Amino acid sequence: MLQFMRRRGFSTFPVRKVLEEQAIKFPTKNAVRLTEQDIRWTFAQLRDQSGAVGSGFYDVGLRPGDTVGVALGTNAEHVTVQLGGAAAGLRVASVTEGLTKEALAKMLKDQNVSVLVVSPEEVGTVYEVVPELQSKTVGDNVALDIAEYPSLRYVLQTGFSPMNGTYRFKDFLVYSPAVDHLSGLGPKDAKADIKFLVEIDGKTGGVKKEMSQQELLAAASKRAKELKMDADINVLFCANKDVASNLALGLIACTSKSTELVIPSSQYDEKAMIKANAQDKCAAEFS
Repeated sequence: MLQFMRRRGFSTFPVRKVLEEQAIKFPTKNAVRLTEQDIRWTFAQLRDQSGAVGSGFYDVGLRPGDTVGVALGTNAEHVTVQLGGAAAGLRVASVTEGLTKEALAKMLKDQNVSVLVVSPEEVGTVYEVVPELQSKTVGDNVALDIAEYPSLRYVLQTGFSPMNGTYRFKDFLVYSPAVDHLSGLGPKDAKADIKFLVEIDGKTGGVKKEMSQQELLAAASKRAKELKMDADINVLFCANKDVASNLALGLIACTSKSTELVIPSSQYDEKAMIKANAQDKCAAEFS
């Protein structure tokens, strides 16, 4: 059993608190199914996986109010970055619907991104914006120092193969920290009410939507009531716009009601939805 499941204290940031409570009450109940990646996590596993991400962020120096930039689809990595970022009190600036180099440059500057998490497919765009990365050797463990983007310290990519100037996402996770820095971390450690979720337009890099953790919880509660969520149903994720904010809303709405969220694919795909719905017999759709 992982250390996270044994600890007595936990992060008291609102989103993390909801997940911690469900993991304690229903540790073996299924929380999320990622069909394309063949992943199904219980509430305890979701808590531990996202905790490893949050601990990884803390381990490289991120503190409440710092920003993680994300260019990922609706996959396991994006799920854990959102929930892990919430546990560490970070801002998560996400773009999911295409990414131009102009939008990436604007996001890095305007949002003061400290850690950027991207899919392997987006690394080429990152190289266009931060060409210095290409000259760095694989496995170089030195934090970045880029004059154009002074806040940027690390670029993580979710692929299996090493790529110049980046870390593999899986190597960044911290499952059993010697000191669990997330334990006891909470709103008291933040300088202000942090806009936890920042949805970025992939074409312009402008902000489409911002929500604090409390605002996210309130919106998620409303959606849970509308869909009549409870512990006996599965919910199919079908959003094809504002995907980052809808992913966070779906995760928290389902978690708060002990409901399993089924995510068919990393990008909107109607055939994948039909297949996932047949497999998991979903009673409601989240869009």
